[in-house]
Amino acid sequence: MEKTPLITNLAPDISPMLLSVITMLVMVLPIFVALSALLRLRESTPPRASWSCLVAAVLLFLSWLMPPVWVSDPVLRAFRDFAALVFYGWMLLDWFRTGRDHGWSVVDLLVMALIVAMIALTGWAVLI
Repeated sequence: MEKTPLITNLAPDISPMLLSVITMLVMVLPIFVALSALLRLRESTPPRASWSCLVAAVLLFLSWLMPPVWVSDPVLRAFRDFAALVFYGWMLLDWFRTGRDHGWSVVDLLVMALIVAMIALTGWAVLI
């Protein structure tokens, strides 16, 4: 994923360092969510939403690993971006359900804020 097409469309003169940080955040967030869901599944009474959150995180990560040839096609890129919005929403809902069922922590609120920011950025880029 050399360039994140959504970000380069929004800010074509973005610095390469900031582009790398945003790209890393886009790729690492689903991995952290999946690892957190796996850790919650190790509890004595694991929340059922953790399984669903794990599946959504894996599907989101796989959607970002789309071949570069597909990204050049506007229809396939739009499909990937729409799928990413669905997977982000799915993760947000399951993260909320897990926090509601098993108690909230500061990390839960931070992750939910990051997911909402990703939804906003992806949605804004799709609309432009």
